[in-house]
Amino acid sequence: MVWLAAGCAVLLIGLAPWMHGVPVDGPWRPLTGYLTHAGGSLFPIFPWAGYMFAGCVLGWIVLPEGGVTPSRVAIPRLVGALIVCVVAWQGLELLGTIGPEGTHHATHPAFAVEKLAAVVGIVLVLAIVCAPIRSLPRLMRVISAETLFVYVFHLWVLYAGVLGIEHRWGRSLSLPQALGASVAMMVLTVSATVAWHRRKELFAALRRGFGAESPTA
Repeated sequence: MVWLAAGCAVLLIGLAPWMHGVPVDGPWRPLTGYLTHAGGSLFPIFPWAGYMFAGCVLGWIVLPEGGVTPSRVAIPRLVGALIVCVVAWQGLELLGTIGPEGTHHATHPAFAVEKLAAVVGIVLVLAIVCAPIRSLPRLMRVISAETLFVYVFHLWVLYAGVLGIEHRWGRSLSLPQALGASVAMMVLTVSATVAWHRRKELFAALRRGFGAESPTA
């Protein structure tokens, strides 16, 4: 599975510049629109699905024992992964533009590997900072258990057609506006995540409330 994931990551990231030219008009648009940025997709399969497969490989390397892997094993492996990513990024930068001219900047393999290096670096810092922690606060446990909801909801807050930050205020904001938007996004996302996590309790409380108000037979 890990070798398959590695191959998929390389293909999805490496072929992204050439896939950008795939026609998105015509009867196949509902499918081809998902492939590249040319169809308007924010996170198309090429190259963004490559990050998911790269994460699978990274998890296998860094956490050989899964979630119980001790920090003394995971942290040195994260350091090694970061070094590999940075060297690969700089090597791709030296090669210059790969693929056709005029493609979306996110399709460049150097861009993808740079982002991977940044993510690995952030994870490394978090691993070092959190190494002494034996138990997360309840709020952090809730958020970590609902990462899929966090991902979907924060995209809605950013890009929703009517209420989204990007739609309402555009892509360029002053520093105070950008900080305010970031704080608002985090507060909304965390609040909605907690509500989603407790949805059964909330629905039960609402049913009890409505039941208490309804007349008895």
